[in-house]
Amino acid sequence: MEGNRIRGERALRRVLMSSLVALVASAIAMPTIALAAGVQARTLFMTEQVRPSGVRGPLAGPVQPQFMVAQPGEEEGFMLAIRPGSTVHASATVDPGSSAFATQWTQVLRSQYVTITRPSTGMGSRPGRYADPLPPQVPTAGNAGRLTARGGEWSAFAVIVSVPATATAGTSGGTVVVRDEHGTVLARAKFSVTVVPTKNSSGSLDPAITPHDPRNFKLLFNFNPNWYRALAPADTAQDQYEQTYRTLWMLARHRAAPNVWQKAYPSGDGTYGCSAADGYLKVFDQIPWWADGKPGAVPVALMPNHTVARCDQDGFTIRDEKAAGTKFDDAVGDKVKSAWFIYRVADHWRTAGIQDSRAYFLNPFDEPSAEQNATVVPEVNKLVHDYAPGVKVLGTTWPMETGGQRVCRTVAGRQHCAIQAAQKSSNANLRDGQGGDDLDGWIAPYFRMYGFASTPEQKLAGVNRAREVVTRLKAVQKAGGEAWTYDLPLATKRLPQLAIDGPSSDARFLFWPLGREGFNGWFSAVTNRWVDPVATTKPRNPWDAPLSWVGSAALDKENTGPAGVVSNGWGSLYYPGLRPQLGLTDPLAQPVSSLRLERMRDGVEDANLMRQYRTRFGQSALNRVTAGVVGPLVGGRGLPNGEAFPAYTTAGLSMRMEIIRRQMLAEMSR
Repeated sequence: MEGNRIRGERALRRVLMSSLVALVASAIAMPTIALAAGVQARTLFMTEQVRPSGVRGPLAGPVQPQFMVAQPGEEEGFMLAIRPGSTVHASATVDPGSSAFATQWTQVLRSQYVTITRPSTGMGSRPGRYADPLPPQVPTAGNAGRLTARGGEWSAFAVIVSVPATATAGTSGGTVVVRDEHGTVLARAKFSVTVVPTKNSSGSLDPAITPHDPRNFKLLFNFNPNWYRALAPADTAQDQYEQTYRTLWMLARHRAAPNVWQKAYPSGDGTYGCSAADGYLKVFDQIPWWADGKPGAVPVALMPNHTVARCDQDGFTIRDEKAAGTKFDDAVGDKVKSAWFIYRVADHWRTAGIQDSRAYFLNPFDEPSAEQNATVVPEVNKLVHDYAPGVKVLGTTWPMETGGQRVCRTVAGRQHCAIQAAQKSSNANLRDGQGGDDLDGWIAPYFRMYGFASTPEQKLAGVNRAREVVTRLKAVQKAGGEAWTYDLPLATKRLPQLAIDGPSSDARFLFWPLGREGFNGWFSAVTNRWVDPVATTKPRNPWDAPLSWVGSAALDKENTGPAGVVSNGWGSLYYPGLRPQLGLTDPLAQPVSSLRLERMRDGVEDANLMRQYRTRFGQSALNRVTAGVVGPLVGGRGLPNGEAFPAYTTAGLSMRMEIIRRQMLAEMSR
């Protein structure tokens, strides 16, 4: 076994990263997993699938999930799956004899299953149980607080290690011990973390980008407190403050920020008068980021774009609510009051010290029409720029242009002509740099962030539309703006989805094209869609009913393919912290993370690493190093309007992402 390991190390050294592999391998001095009789066990990457019926077989070579590599400031993890001969109630802990680093910075969570009854459209999945929730273990709750591992089936723990930004180079090892309810040891699994300090072009240390760093890739989550509290009640202002604090902490740890909080809005004059709201501001800026202990962990400080009646004061909104029966509001309210509202909010935020590089304002006109792009959208943009200087305005739209000019090219003595396709309307007025009415950040649909397929006639004429959208977004960035994206449930595997029963690597890979292109952020329209997907006035507990979206002809005809698209998990990325069956009895506890959310956090770290790599080595070098994961653009396959997206395959994707990530770390450590 030892000889095989050494030969594997040498082979990998010749390929990419000799010093890094040697450092990792130095932690391996004995067999990885020791098992009790009748028990099987396996270590998996966080992006690999865990199903009751089976998991991936053993890996050969030194790149093993449990031997992790991280730059300072990252969080890394792996799955430890077990298959007992008979049903047990298992707990997993870090052995006290492990290194002090491993003992202090490791958490072990249970991986629970949810039952899929109606598979997500286009995923090729089947009904059954899929791993997703990651509740904490509760030692005081007896068997309810342990992992129930059924006999003859696979179950798993998630082992997650937080690496401080101040960590120095070296390898720290530990052992995870799995015991049944009687204390009998079922398995022991060795793990290690090799810290690789990364450097910038001047040779100075450049640890992982943290959420309060302006370079950070940002996650903005549309969070609905009412939906949350329907399943985890918090009635008093103090309870809501406690729940707010713990929820913000969980989201910040996953590099995300919410955009909505009940009783966290200002009054009509822009001031905050409730204790819960004051507590929100305190939490907003004072939560320490786990990796370096500094406050300001929330990566996006989203300024309120409206308020509600609360604290015995009248509510006020800058939106016209008269057209409530339509998708779009069609006018700004009282312009003087709107200006004062924005000014006072900004003044209050400046005084509170949270109006900095994180401060954004989400333009309230969602997916605006051509008329809105010419009227109310620029009007709101200008209000914010005039009365809240320094705050960046985001809009959920993509840069469009009219034109349709005729393009010709001569090939082999023959002239070929075609019309350069264009959109029905233009929103170039929102990016022309004139008058302060531009959008600062464009939140384009994920499937439309590149461009479109070209017709055969266009190709002969030399027209290539594959990068049509991203080229415009690059121009926005060059002028000082930002490029963001948002996702939708789609009936295709042509691009990554956030479905529980989709490819397990999707939630991490989703960020690789964004990192390669240098996007600034990702917005989720909703992350706790805990309502019945058809009768949306009824609550839905995602622990019991993971089906979160059922499309219709009206909703799906343009952007999600055939009518009736369904998704298990789109818009539902975590779980209520209240689950008595699992020993979780506190409604004010943190929301329970999911495997998809952990993978998303890893994807954000990958995007940040790509930003560091690009800054040091350039875009061409980044394109080359990521080519083994993100392929060339392909248009017209399985997307609503023939959009272009990189070619990729999920086969072996977990390993390929990890090897390329380690290669970037190795190159940046020199």
